[in-house]
Amino acid sequence: MQMRYLQDKVIGSMIGLAVGDAFGAPYEFKIPPYIVSSDYIEGGVHNVRIGEWTDDTSMTLCLAESLLEKQGFDAKDQIEKYILWKEFGYFSTRGYCFDIGNTVEKALNNYQKTNDPYSGLRGDENSGNGSLMRLAPIALYYSKNVNELIKYAKLSSLTTHQSELAVDACIFYAQLIKGAINGVDKEMLLSKDFVDKDELRPEIVKIIEGSYKKNKLYKPTGYVIDTLEVALMAFNRFNTFEEGLLHTISLGYDTDTVGAVYGQLAGAFYGYDQIPLKWKNALINHDEIYKIASRFINIY
Repeated sequence: MQMRYLQDKVIGSMIGLAVGDAFGAPYEFKIPPYIVSSDYIEGGVHNVRIGEWTDDTSMTLCLAESLLEKQGFDAKDQIEKYILWKEFGYFSTRGYCFDIGNTVEKALNNYQKTNDPYSGLRGDENSGNGSLMRLAPIALYYSKNVNELIKYAKLSSLTTHQSELAVDACIFYAQLIKGAINGVDKEMLLSKDFVDKDELRPEIVKIIEGSYKKNKLYKPTGYVIDTLEVALMAFNRFNTFEEGLLHTISLGYDTDTVGAVYGQLAGAFYGYDQIPLKWKNALINHDEIYKIASRFINIY
């Protein structure tokens, strides 16, 4: 694969995630209908600045830095970086942690008590989207080998989310990002036979088989199944990064995380160059994210 083409997709996934997070942040918890601006806005529950992102991107950067520094998967190092973010604002736009999910916070607190890097909460009741939102670096690092990709997508979730639904969502979505990076067309990516469904939960299989293609009311809550379905609905229904993201954000509720989940797949598929220039230019710490993403190219 031509290096310039690959670079466009790899960087597109990371920047797409951050753009989706930043675009959705000021709308978080809003109940539709409302008008979505075609530019970043400020405000919201965290009073974000123009182009400012939240925990989704912070945790993504922690995971990316760990994979690159350790030249592979190191659960303890990942958790330690998440702790640095929680306690000291590592990879935060403000120098302190101002947004953290309940499930993530409980897992990190558990780790600080037990020293076990796999301290994620179990059970379907803990099926949040906090491991799915930061998944892109796993797909970028392990995009050559599907068995390794599945293994580490699972382990990356287990550090904070041990729910079977959260784990299986990561296993499935990582394969979609891998496919997008490798140039698989949208019809194939979204076909019911693109991934092996045999060991996945029925809730995930239902999505793989096209539940997101139905004309129904979509509500992007923090539940990982809702998040996955909405992100894929927008990716399937629209033909540009911009249109899909704007529609995702218009649905309200967990807008920053659903935007990040959509953005990491759409960014990988459409590429960095197809993300609107005004959104890239106004993204806080764009150059830092770009440089980190660029380091993944050396793996290919």
